Amino acid sequence: MRDKTAPCSINRYTGTELILKGVVMKKLNISLMSVGLAMMPVLAQAFVSGSTGADGDFAPTVNTQVVLPPSGILNYGTVNIPAGVTVTFKKNATNTPVVILATGNVTIAGAISLNASGGTPTGAAGDGVLGDDGIPGRGGPGGYDGGAGALGSINPCLSG
Repeated sequence: MRDKTAPCSINRYTGTELILKGVVMKKLNISLMSVGLAMMPVLAQAFVSGSTGADGDFAPTVNTQVVLPPSGILNYGTVNIPAGVTVTFKKNATNTPVVILATGNVTIAGAISLNASGGTPTGAAGDGVLGDDGIPGRGGPGGYDGGAGALGSINPCLSG
């Protein structure tokens, strides 16, 4: 409440009131609302990957190469890759990236490899014979092959 003994030009309020955009509100009400909101239980949010689980559970026991579907999306129920097991992927015709989705738990103690293959030397690099400076490496799933490289070496000191 306004202190009636104060001059009219000065609005004085006691410590239990707060002015918010010209409206006098009780601090006590605001404090109780804050405490009430803070005490509301925090609900756990479950992560939804979007997997349909249509590909079943994935649990290889030996090194495995997975053939990618045209979409590149693998819809598993659960994924369990044990230690010592490496999973690789065979490129599909459209070279889509690998997407692994699961409706349940995913445990990867082994390895998932998306490595590309290295290039192969076929002749003496820079010997002037075109096409013998190596075969470019093949890109992994979703990646692209390497280039043929340059002919000879480039000396940045000589460029002008």
